[in-house]
Amino acid sequence: VLEVNSSPGLEGIEKATGLDIAGRIIDYTAALAQRKRGGKGKIKAKKPVPDAAPE
Repeated sequence: VLEVNSSPGLEGIEKATGLDIAGRIIDYTAALAQRKRGGKGKIKAKKPVPDAAPE
């Protein structure tokens, strides 16, 4: 669970997962906005998301 605010601290989750969470959020919202405008924005991950966090 992540909180939503104007200054999220994503360092912990990015370090734990090895993923660029901020980049993925930006890509997702940009594609979603494009789709809502009638464009062909595709929402997809740049690389597979692991099922579980690494140990």
